[in-house]
Amino acid sequence: MKAKGIRTVTTLAIVLVLYSSACAVKFVSDYDETTEKMATDLQKKIDGTMAKWEIEPPNDAARTYAANKAFYADVLSDLNVLRTRVSVQPNNPQTTGIVDTVIDSMKKIRDFHAKQNTVSTDTVIIEQRAIDQQLGDLIALELAKKRGEKPTSAK
Repeated sequence: MKAKGIRTVTTLAIVLVLYSSACAVKFVSDYDETTEKMATDLQKKIDGTMAKWEIEPPNDAARTYAANKAFYADVLSDLNVLRTRVSVQPNNPQTTGIVDTVIDSMKKIRDFHAKQNTVSTDTVIIEQRAIDQQLGDLIALELAKKRGEKPTSAK
């Protein structure tokens, strides 16, 4: 009788070990092609506008806040849609955090632009680099997920 009980416990232990090894625990969300595309499209949109600001004379009307309100509204709208998308995916706090950082950066430059009514070329270059880095981190994270790599912390 004791031998039968030991066999049952041993069999149960083996089954549990095999079952638990077959169940992968995920600590990060899956790759999302739409997130990668949205981030790439946003980077193109932001870089395109900032590149124009960089080459226009500082006192050009196209560089004023009034001339760029629609740009900010459009970009922030796209970022909010992206944030909603990444935040509803399970195990995606790192991606959500990066998107939050980009949103904060865009609001910062928008508010600065509104207050000053224009942005200097130096400010444009600094902010563009920061936003490119943030969006680059987001794209790199998604590509790491696509390759099945364990993502590292954003820089």
